[in-house]
Amino acid sequence: MRDYVIRRVLLALLTLAIVVFVSFILLRLTPGDAVMQKVAAGGLVDPSRIAQFRHQLGIDDPIIVQFGHYLNGIIHGDFGTSFQTSRPTIDEFGSALPVTLELGIIALIFSVLLGVPLGIWSAIRQDSPSDYLGRTIAVLGIAVPSFWLGILLIVYPSIWFKWEWPRGSPSLFTDTATNLKAFLVPGMVLGFASSAYVMRFMRTTMLNTLREDYIRTARSKGLMERVVIMRHAVRVSLLPVVTLIGAQLGVLLGGSVIIEQLFGLAGVGQQTFIAVQARDYPQLQTNLLILSAAIVISNLLTDLCYRWLDPRVSY
Repeated sequence: MRDYVIRRVLLALLTLAIVVFVSFILLRLTPGDAVMQKVAAGGLVDPSRIAQFRHQLGIDDPIIVQFGHYLNGIIHGDFGTSFQTSRPTIDEFGSALPVTLELGIIALIFSVLLGVPLGIWSAIRQDSPSDYLGRTIAVLGIAVPSFWLGILLIVYPSIWFKWEWPRGSPSLFTDTATNLKAFLVPGMVLGFASSAYVMRFMRTTMLNTLREDYIRTARSKGLMERVVIMRHAVRVSLLPVVTLIGAQLGVLLGGSVIIEQLFGLAGVGQQTFIAVQARDYPQLQTNLLILSAAIVISNLLTDLCYRWLDPRVSY
């Protein structure tokens, strides 16, 4: 187990290093920069001031030199300063992180609580009306875009009931009621598609497990059907589902950009969107680095949980 953990950690670090390098290079190769944004807005017209501003931001150096400065800053705990706010990017990210974190946790909990039981129920009621209903819900979850569902939930309540969703990102601890009103529905919208994938995957693995010989043996011993399902079938069927749930973290983080824009939540997704528009390289790089690290760590923990659930898994 120790060797397995060490190898997985080293592979995770290598993956993160590649992501950092590739994202840094690609961001610098995109057309335009922060200075050109100011020029387009009419804020800079003097060529000498444009050159001076480029030098101050450090974007007039070769890409490799910029990357070297960036790595040196990370080693010393300096992630850079935002071009827009002139504040440390790590502080800007930290101020937006609680919003995205709460939204992602709500979405993940909703996808698991809806997808896993629905998948189990559909498997043990195969080809019944409830199975067809569950599969229909799963297909709708995959087919319906989350932004379209979010728009419907914003527009129709305001038309029919003259009611609008709370805007902004109130704190969970200072204003719990308003916070839940602002986050609960966006979180469920974000997690609906993930719950569909979890449901379909759980149903498939459960059907395969229920056909195994040891399940027939357990039934032949006279065990109650509830015991056979919950104690023997569900545990084994959860193994591949755990992997899927871990992989959904990246999907939820990426999808939060659109949902945060729709519902006016000032999270990392909205912050990243604004940074893309302003060509704020330091803020973008910090956001990508931390989000990539979160996804890599999530996949690492998923692999370790998989190994803990089934010791036969090898590197």
